[in-house]
Amino acid sequence: MKKDIEDTIKVEYHLGDTEMMIENRCMEILYGRCCSYGFIIPGSFEIVKRSPPMLTNMENGGMMYTIVKFKAIAVTLHRGEVIKGRIMKVSPKLGSSANIIVDDTVVADVILPNDMQLPSMKLKEGDNVNIKIMISSYGVGWERIRGVGIVTEKLDHYSESDDSDDGLNQSEVKNVRVLAVTSVSKNAKGSKVHIT
Repeated sequence: MKKDIEDTIKVEYHLGDTEMMIENRCMEILYGRCCSYGFIIPGSFEIVKRSPPMLTNMENGGMMYTIVKFKAIAVTLHRGEVIKGRIMKVSPKLGSSANIIVDDTVVADVILPNDMQLPSMKLKEGDNVNIKIMISSYGVGWERIRGVGIVTEKLDHYSESDDSDDGLNQSEVKNVRVLAVTSVSKNAKGSKVHIT
């Protein structure tokens, strides 16, 4: 789910820019948004190095930019993964929606259609639940990851410290088949959309 990433980004450069100004410009582009690796966790961004200022072209004075190499933590959701969430809205006829919260940041919106849920599962706003991800997608610049899931159980309380990377328990491992497919497609605007 969480992974350390290292990538580059091209940002505008103005004469006299300090490292802090360049970092702020990078954060305006990346924070609270998805990049090609997933949702960037705010506060995890760190500049590794940057290029000297360059001109795009000489016509009309050109525009200066710099290439910044950075490290950050990105979040993705994968098919079959079970993750904690909080019910945000319930529509009796259609289903529910939930938020996935990582490091005190809402990283994903998950739709929980009624026809995919257990009939005995009665959900209400504010419930903390475990959600099995059926499909998820994100595109560069999206505010959050989007997904569809199934509620596997209601939780008495929610605490991120309860999260563990132990994966499936022994009884679940016996009945596992690999069904995950990862693909990259383009949406109508030509941006890459990642579906897992």
